[in-house]
Amino acid sequence: MKIIDIVFVYQLKDKEDLIWHSRIHHHEQHQAELTYFMSGSGTFHILGKKYRIFDNAIFANTEGNSHFVIADDLNKPLSYYAVLFSLDENESDIMEICKTMEIQGPQKMKNSMRFFFEEMRSKNNSSSQWLNLSSIHQLLELVYKLPEYSFLDEYPNSSLHIENALRFFQSHVAENLTLGEVASKLNLSESYLIRMFQSNMHISPMKYYTQLRIEATIGFLVSTNLSVKQIASKLNYSSEFHLSKQFKQYTGSSPLNYRKQKSKKG
Repeated sequence: MKIIDIVFVYQLKDKEDLIWHSRIHHHEQHQAELTYFMSGSGTFHILGKKYRIFDNAIFANTEGNSHFVIADDLNKPLSYYAVLFSLDENESDIMEICKTMEIQGPQKMKNSMRFFFEEMRSKNNSSSQWLNLSSIHQLLELVYKLPEYSFLDEYPNSSLHIENALRFFQSHVAENLTLGEVASKLNLSESYLIRMFQSNMHISPMKYYTQLRIEATIGFLVSTNLSVKQIASKLNYSSEFHLSKQFKQYTGSSPLNYRKQKSKKG
């Protein structure tokens, strides 16, 4: 198994984002995807069927099968994680699990899995090969448990503090927050917030927040025609220069070059 990408989409309501994420698409041979919806109103379309999206629902889709998401109430915007992964030919059992779930429809998790998916995403994005491998094992464990409904309630609610912190960062990605402001809003000390993130997410809280903002920038670059200046304004960067500098630090490329590279691949 190889994780190709883990995407986090927060409150899908921008017009161009809606068009991008609602497009009909399918994945290549030996690929599958799990989509976990945290909240929002909409429908998931797969195999000619339409399913109502509900909180804590997990959908599966597999190689070659067209699917798309429709957000139908902008007052209840969709927020979700999508995990795209590829499988070797000798991992047919995993593909079979995903195909069966694809046919049967979504499964509901009892507890929020925000931390589970965010931790997996953080590990997958890490420069550490061991954390990358850990994210794969985390995904494998989830997939193998999917056929056994009795196991799906085993995932406990994550620490209330880390859950609240992740929710806060994700819901304020378009702001320019400081560590002090975040700690104050969460009623935590700065030192505790730092320790909590290092322990659970293997990253500092502000580095995590910066990565979220860079990922939001990538989303705008790939799915809209907004200029870098307009994107900087939307995300409350102090200037286009500041955004470009931070973007290059994290991606090794300028925003415009990144957009050109992605458009060529597309």
